[in-house]
Amino acid sequence: SLNSRNAELAAIQLRDVSNTIASQVERARMDSELGTVLDTFGEKKFFSRLPLLVLTLQVVGIVLYYVVMVSTLVVDRQSGEIALLKSRGAGLFQIVSIYLLEGGVLAGIGMAAGPFLAVGVIALLGKTPPFEGLSGGDLLDVQLTTEAYLWGLGGAVLSILALVWPALRASSYSIVRYKQAISRPPEQSV
Repeated sequence: SLNSRNAELAAIQLRDVSNTIASQVERARMDSELGTVLDTFGEKKFFSRLPLLVLTLQVVGIVLYYVVMVSTLVVDRQSGEIALLKSRGAGLFQIVSIYLLEGGVLAGIGMAAGPFLAVGVIALLGKTPPFEGLSGGDLLDVQLTTEAYLWGLGGAVLSILALVWPALRASSYSIVRYKQAISRPPEQSV
């Protein structure tokens, strides 16, 4: 049975069968419009996925912006403790490793649970009125692929980087510079 996952492979195999028959059997020829139909389907599938990819990238950008904003606020609140750790001999790697561990645990939980949560929510969309014509009122058929985990891994890495970046910036403060920044806050740039 043909579906969107195996259509490209089926078109390639159909061409291979046609070439094999032509090369092994004299005066034999195989004519089929299925290869053209599958190629057209592949093009339409590609162009229908582009708007979804653009929308996904926008959502990811907005989410990362807020993650960076929140992590910057969290690290700014903890900059006194970071300066104290530096004054007591903690190095850059030790300070950043705290945030790497913290972000890694949170990102790992999100990466492990996110695809399963998404499959459940998308399956439930079949019960909603906009999808009733597609699903007949049943749950939508959703398959969990490795691609979902790869997207989750990419999101986890970006989230960890969004948490570590402010920590790197804050770890450059010494206790003297921190106290100085509290007494005379630096001017904001334009």
